[in-house]
Amino acid sequence: MSFKRALTITFSLLITILLGLVVTMKSLSNAIENVATTEHERYESRILAHRLQQSSENLTRMARSYIATGDAVYKQRFHQILAIRSGTLHEPMQYSKASWGWEMPGTYHTTMPGTPVSIEDRVKKANCTEQEITILRECKQLSDLLAEIEISAMDAIDLGIKDPDYTVDGKTPKEWAEQQVYGESYRSFKEAILTQVDHFIQSIEYRTANDVAKARSQQRAIHLLTWVLAFFAVALCVAAYFQITRRVVNPISSISKQAEQVSQGNYSSHPEIQSYSEIKSLALSFNQMTSAIQRDLRRRDKDHKELVATKHAVEVAYGRMKKDLEAAAKVQRSLLPEVMPEAPGFDFAYSYLPCEELAGDTLNVLDLDDDHIALYLVDVSGHGVQAALLAATLSHVLSPIRHESSVIWSTDQSTDTTYVTPPVRVAEQLNTLFPYDPELNQYFTLHYGVLNKSDLTYRFVSCGHPKPVLLRHNHPPQTIQAKGPGIGLLPAPVFEEKEIQLTASDRIFFFSDGVLEAPNNQGMEFQENGLYSHIQQHLDVPIKQHIQQIFKDVLEWSGGQKLDDISAVAIEVRPEVN
Repeated sequence: MSFKRALTITFSLLITILLGLVVTMKSLSNAIENVATTEHERYESRILAHRLQQSSENLTRMARSYIATGDAVYKQRFHQILAIRSGTLHEPMQYSKASWGWEMPGTYHTTMPGTPVSIEDRVKKANCTEQEITILRECKQLSDLLAEIEISAMDAIDLGIKDPDYTVDGKTPKEWAEQQVYGESYRSFKEAILTQVDHFIQSIEYRTANDVAKARSQQRAIHLLTWVLAFFAVALCVAAYFQITRRVVNPISSISKQAEQVSQGNYSSHPEIQSYSEIKSLALSFNQMTSAIQRDLRRRDKDHKELVATKHAVEVAYGRMKKDLEAAAKVQRSLLPEVMPEAPGFDFAYSYLPCEELAGDTLNVLDLDDDHIALYLVDVSGHGVQAALLAATLSHVLSPIRHESSVIWSTDQSTDTTYVTPPVRVAEQLNTLFPYDPELNQYFTLHYGVLNKSDLTYRFVSCGHPKPVLLRHNHPPQTIQAKGPGIGLLPAPVFEEKEIQLTASDRIFFFSDGVLEAPNNQGMEFQENGLYSHIQQHLDVPIKQHIQQIFKDVLEWSGGQKLDDISAVAIEVRPEVN
């Protein structure tokens, strides 16, 4: 037999026993609940019988008290009791006390909101049998007839109060009323009511006693069955333990010892195992493994020599490639601005940290003419040679030299003069020149703006690029949103051009997403909120040191790791500018 089959049979038996235990525990719970329910029904039924008996006694006391005193309070209380019993009025809070009928009424309080419930409706809710309901209904009918006698006696008292000469059957109203509530007929009704209440209680006691006895008998049987199932479960676990130890644990221990010899270099060990088919298969596989290791060692000696030769060839090729990458990176860095344009009243600065030798970020600050300076920051998707080639191409297309390949300049055909292309038009031309290629999966984001030195305005587009941050004197940093997708993603996108009116001491920062998304060792990104606080910490230093300090803060945040190219450009309006 296989170990899997033996384990399946064992666990199937164990699960069956456990399911049986679950069923018996559920049955035991139901039996206990049935006992509690039956006891509760017995209690509720006795309470209802007592309530009916109590209401009859209270009615008698109220009627007799009214006949004796003529105090309208007792008659009022009499009708309240009838209303409570019929379900048209709530019980007062002290109605459960036997002495309630003799207490003087104060403010009438109810025990709960909602619709009052009659005694008959409570009997139906108490799960009484039809016979018990009939007994209690007959008892209530007798009590109602008795109440009619009491009402007629109290009415005679009322007539006597109104007419002192009024008589009933030749007797004064009080004499006649006392005869009604103290006479033999009245006592017979009372006895009949109490007899019916006793019958009701006896019926409840007999029925519930049988139900409780059955439930307790069932409970004992389920207890016994639970112990039997638990015994079989323990016995099965003990048998499974010894069987697994003898036919699984011991053979595996033997194989483990042989494996230790193999780890010491002894590959000639071949254990013989008597166990389940899976364990035998494991021992056979172990023997085949040791033979294969011996063959593999011989083959490794041969492969090692070939690997040494291949490693040498790879190192030579890597050296050539590294030199080529360093040369390409040097060319790419040469495209960055060496000297910032000199513009009275303005200072410019940038910082650039690629994550690899070749970067996908590029930037520049271009002096176009006497009034205009252009700034751009490009972030090409991806890294490496492909991204660097596109970044270099964009540096050529965004050249300040007035030639046809530059998108910075436009020509007025009517006057044959050139002028600075508006930022939104630059974005549209770039989107046409560099459509998205699914095979290369390459596009780029762009911030491009033109600073007008004469009127202190800065017009820009932000095509899928992080929003620029404007920092004004004595104001918190704010971002300016210019909507638009990345270049090349859509065939006919809509780019939004925004204008900022600059004032003295203003600083504008343009960051690549490598700044905002730089993670720390817990995976939390630098993000814009952290950037704002760092920007405000370095207001007292020149703009070049300001942007370098921000980059230092980013690297400290990320522990020196650069998962993406990090670049930024900044403009400062000097304080003396008017």
